[in-house]
Amino acid sequence: MAAIDSIERLFQTVYRGPIKRAAHATGINELLEWGLWAGYRTINGGEKTLRIDGETATFAVPTRSTLGVLSVAETVEKPIYRDLLERVRPDDVFWDVGANAGTYSCLVGSRLAGDGAAVSFEPYPPTVDLLRRNLRRNGVDATVAPFALGDADGTTELAVRYDDEPGSQEHTLTPERRESADVVDTVTVPVRRGDTLVDDGTLPEPTVLKIDAEGAGPAVLAGLESTLSNGAVRRVYVEPHGNTDELESTLTEFGFSVAREYLGRHRSNRNPILVARQGSTGSTGRVSRLLGRGGEEPRPS
Repeated sequence: MAAIDSIERLFQTVYRGPIKRAAHATGINELLEWGLWAGYRTINGGEKTLRIDGETATFAVPTRSTLGVLSVAETVEKPIYRDLLERVRPDDVFWDVGANAGTYSCLVGSRLAGDGAAVSFEPYPPTVDLLRRNLRRNGVDATVAPFALGDADGTTELAVRYDDEPGSQEHTLTPERRESADVVDTVTVPVRRGDTLVDDGTLPEPTVLKIDAEGAGPAVLAGLESTLSNGAVRRVYVEPHGNTDELESTLTEFGFSVAREYLGRHRSNRNPILVARQGSTGSTGRVSRLLGRGGEEPRPS
């Protein structure tokens, strides 16, 4: 098992971006991905357990794409999970925007209690089913919101990239990316403004957000302008997907201090994770500096 786990982690760390696109262009992606997934399912029985910062959650692995999501969570993105889990409070309202298989929702949701709540946003129908399954498996009472967040209420086209499996990554709502050669399908999905959901009482106001919207982050923030500007949200984690400067500027305008964290797979393309905290201003830098003692909110006891 240790051997297949090591191969899997190396594969998921390397097999992204240009390498993944080249594999799809040459047609060898099916062989590579299927071989890894088949080996993993044979040895591990179709499930995978994540253990991060004292929390444990077990997830179904029905597809190759799901294995990729889980592998990234326990490797290159693990520092972000750790920081979020250390900072979240039992009474926080956590919005997981782009929940996918529910890795953040299950792990963070396990730390919430009392007035705390988790809301999982996922617009792609096959992945919504997988998300619900994983939440039930881990006993997490999260609200599943089967739609996208954006800057207007209505519907939009979700471009399905690479494959249409549950748990597939890199599906996108951004118009310029819908013309990509790796788009295999489009799906009409509902989209809502976050402010509308809060104002009409549909969902509780968030205090912590994680946003991974495959390039649609600016629209998500625009639809949350009122919510993000009133001081209730303490912390925001955003994967920019090429919109780093725009997202950082917007969060700063909303009163956040923003740090750029360059994780393993982002070091070559300079596409960081943004970590923003409310109530302080200052220069950007690594998360290790931003999350230091100077003015940081206290960790939960």
